[in-house]
Amino acid sequence: MGRALLATLLALASISSGIVASPTPQPVERSASAVDDKFQWNAGAGVHLVECSPLPAEEGSSTEQSWLSLVIYCENDAECSDVKHVPAKRDVCVKKTSNVTNDFQKWESTDGWIYCHFEERGWFSWVVVRFARLFPPDTEIGIAVIGDPNDDASPSFSGFVDTLAQGAGPATHTCSKVYRFS
Repeated sequence: MGRALLATLLALASISSGIVASPTPQPVERSASAVDDKFQWNAGAGVHLVECSPLPAEEGSSTEQSWLSLVIYCENDAECSDVKHVPAKRDVCVKKTSNVTNDFQKWESTDGWIYCHFEERGWFSWVVVRFARLFPPDTEIGIAVIGDPNDDASPSFSGFVDTLAQGAGPATHTCSKVYRFS
């Protein structure tokens, strides 16, 4: 699958929905040292973009709550749908943390690639068309790349609207799956 898929997706999104999709992402300058190839993608694996809300605080608790936007890698994609699955630290990239209720990462792209660095795995980059949440589950809405998106040799994967069902995440939060790449 080539980067041309992205341009096709953007065009289809804008034609099929009457919504103006974002322009084709432009290459981003990044230092070679910022990109590595430690991310190993196994057959049957998946990456999910999830939004996690804190579990209700106990009455009288003064614990500060946080809302998390996470990128979660699951070696077995089915694990990402298991609410009891708590991913290992190496399989989670924290994209955003906020103390404001429902303040999550804007996953959709408006001007290029969005990046997340897994501490032990390396770079994961994606583009999701604007207004992708308006599409039904399982609609193809983007592309993701392991490593440098400017390198055509970097492995790429299709992105889909997820079900918004609860899935894997930290034991202290309830997480909803927004988009998935497989």
